[in-house]
Amino acid sequence: IPANSLMKTSTFKIQKGQKISIGALSPSSQTYHMGIIDSEGTERYVIGTGSEDYNIEITQTGYYSVFIGNPGSAEINVPGFYAVY
Repeated sequence: IPANSLMKTSTFKIQKGQKISIGALSPSSQTYHMGIIDSEGTERYVIGTGSEDYNIEITQTGYYSVFIGNPGSAEINVPGFYAVY
């Protein structure tokens, strides 16, 4: 992920009450953000280092994207995954 940017999924619809589980698998201590972006552009995220997971309960039906962001000044490699249930 380039410095000061993020990688995100395509937007998809999620119903109120569903949950999103997001995971990142960074082998180093690089800092990153992982979370969701709603249809209004609002981000909900946690700050992670190393391997982390984050579970989010959706409180409003709508369209969301999942993202991993790089707040740093150097490119990082952070593979990730997500599941909706």
